Amino acid sequence: MEEPAQDEEEEEEPGEESSLFLGVSGSLGRESNVKDYDWGPTLSLDLVSSDEEASTRLRYGLEASYNDASTRVTGSEGPQATRVKTFNFRYARVSLLELAGFDLQERLGLVPFVAGGVQHVDSRTTETVENDDGVRSDSTTRDSYWSPSWGVGAEIRLNSRLNMVLDYSFNAQHYVRRVERLSLEMKVRVFGAEE
Repeated sequence: MEEPAQDEEEEEEPGEESSLFLGVSGSLGRESNVKDYDWGPTLSLDLVSSDEEASTRLRYGLEASYNDASTRVTGSEGPQATRVKTFNFRYARVSLLELAGFDLQERLGLVPFVAGGVQHVDSRTTETVENDDGVRSDSTTRDSYWSPSWGVGAEIRLNSRLNMVLDYSFNAQHYVRRVERLSLEMKVRVFGAEE
């Protein structure tokens, strides 16, 4: 006897969708009491849960960013130049796409996120000092260190390929070594499906 043909197709298991973004960000930063403005490139990989029936959908992301800021201050002792290079790698960036059946991206047009990672800071300060004979000399102090970093923000989808991100991040160092940064980033989707 022949077995009855199976007309029903097997249901596919819910998987995940991935997207790769390239971006550029402009930032207002502060190291100790020195404020700066800088910009730099970002690279991020997003992995989105595609289970539409889940009560909560999350986006898991990896992100690397680089900033290079320079500041000049003139004081009573002479001019002082500060340059801070910051490389930030976020190994845990989690965005909330849906909450209790309410699609934040479709209804509100934005997706909030929290992030944690590690940050490398290369800070150089050059101070010009003039002695009693009127001779000027430069003295450079360099500090390079790694530190855990944290951040919060919101991502706004402008169209199918362009996203805008408002982001606040800081490292876990205290006092003079702590770097805080408020960034506005524009990201372009290189490949990957829309959520």
